Amino acid sequence: MPNSEPHRLTPTAVLLHPPDEWECGLQLTNVPRAARVARAAFRTALDGLRPPRELADTAELLTGELVGNAVRHAEGQVYVRARVREGVLRISVRDEHPDLPDPVPVTFDDAHGRGLLLVERLARAWGRYALLSSAVGGSVVGKVVWCELACSTTRMS
Repeated sequence: MPNSEPHRLTPTAVLLHPPDEWECGLQLTNVPRAARVARAAFRTALDGLRPPRELADTAELLTGELVGNAVRHAEGQVYVRARVREGVLRISVRDEHPDLPDPVPVTFDDAHGRGLLLVERLARAWGRYALLSSAVGGSVVGKVVWCELACSTTRMS
């Protein structure tokens, strides 16, 4: 059951030195509007770097898809991070659900299921990994799903 707490929006956008490194993070309550909040927050943060419009649009779309999947399939907080380093924009979403997602075949009539297919098509690379407990035996306590987009840091200044 989704948590009805208001969002705890804690953006931390920092332009690091050298200027081709940048990072922004959000902690979101698991509610349906979390994807919309994440898209808007990252779009605003990225706009400060003046990226090419296509990159900003794609990053916003993929952020929304990854956060939407976390909200739909997990419980608890959702953590989102975007980072630019060495010409790559990496978007990572962490949640507390142990199962690793895979793209699934969809039909024209399916209401859901296209998110990872979009990520797979539009991202330069994407993946997922399990988060293990630090206790002996290390049970799975969540996962991170990430994607990468190529970006020209010389145009983002």
